[in-house]
Amino acid sequence: MFEISLKESVDADTATVWQTITDLQHYSSWNPFIIRCKSTLDEGSPIILYIKLMPGFIMRKKEIIHNIHTGEVLEYGMTIPRLITSSTRYKITQTSNSTCRYETIFKMDGPLAPFVSFVLGRRLRVGFLFMTAAIKDRAQSLYTKPDVKAAA
Repeated sequence: MFEISLKESVDADTATVWQTITDLQHYSSWNPFIIRCKSTLDEGSPIILYIKLMPGFIMRKKEIIHNIHTGEVLEYGMTIPRLITSSTRYKITQTSNSTCRYETIFKMDGPLAPFVSFVLGRRLRVGFLFMTAAIKDRAQSLYTKPDVKAAA
């Protein structure tokens, strides 16, 4: 099995991080890895990803949304029977009033996984690393901290 697991502490609430990862129309303006994405974001529906694996090469992937819990989890994946399966999971956990933890977990398994990870593993790691940092930056730029004085 090939796995990439990344975590980031984000100075924003879960709602803002969720807004960032589900605002598919604006991926091209901030996401260096998944540069375009189309989906209704309904469980069982397709999600079409345009992944920039290297300069000049955009890979189009169609996957299926397996799990979506608003504000917490988005998970999708694909299967080519008896050859390869992959899944990508985004998870957001509130850690305080104005911070949360964002996690990305990508897994690939099956007889073709060692070959694909040998050929694309480094590029996938770099892509997920850049995307995770970009999600953090985008969410933090969109987040407006609650006014403590107004709440008192």
